Amino acid sequence: TLLREAIGSDNIHVIHKLWNRLKDPRPDGFKFNLKGRQMGAAGLGKTVKGAMLDLVGPEGPEVLIYHDCDKLVAVPGCVEAMVRQALPFGPRAAFFVSHWKPTCPPPGEKGHCGETTHAGVVAGHRDWSKPNLRAWGQWQLDDPNSYDRRTLWKSWNSTRLSDGSRYGVGSLPPAYADHMWEASQPPGCINHISGGRCRDNPKRAARNFVQSLCLTARPPQDVCPTRRNEEWCGGL
Repeated sequence: TLLREAIGSDNIHVIHKLWNRLKDPRPDGFKFNLKGRQMGAAGLGKTVKGAMLDLVGPEGPEVLIYHDCDKLVAVPGCVEAMVRQALPFGPRAAFFVSHWKPTCPPPGEKGHCGETTHAGVVAGHRDWSKPNLRAWGQWQLDDPNSYDRRTLWKSWNSTRLSDGSRYGVGSLPPAYADHMWEASQPPGCINHISGGRCRDNPKRAARNFVQSLCLTARPPQDVCPTRRNEEWCGGL
């Protein structure tokens, strides 16, 4: 409701009951292949990005923008500025992610392809994006415990257009990007604060960040009672 009021639009959707909506056939006959697996919520949650256009249905909005949930918006008016900037969807830009750099480790080195890509934000178009997002969603369903940046690379690398080329993925403009929170930098518009970043920065840095947002950190036992304090940003 707050976001709808902020941008003056009711086209804001909250997707729930993901399992039921994924296993049902789409109105156009498409169906995600779950292969009989009963995967947990964590594995299914990673599939939302690839399945989001199907989950809102054929009457949904033309453009969907997905954000990971471990974020804080810290700059007044920046979300409104974001949604006012049009995205150039088309044959060579099927959809957009935070940062697109489809690289693989050099020959002889261990690692995974796609590690230099970040998909904390995904923007998809109902017409241009659906087949390619579906392919990514299926890859994620097939490998639910994998990082989504890796399944994105696999999907992109294995899918070809009619002329044999790979479909286009683009990096989002700065207005859409999520700021990868660093303690040495001032808060950006949308600050992506993962557990790893909480652990990598000292508690003082996390406390200063919370205070810069005019917030007060609650005692960790009130918010996250099942984790050790040192594993969570709230243990300040």
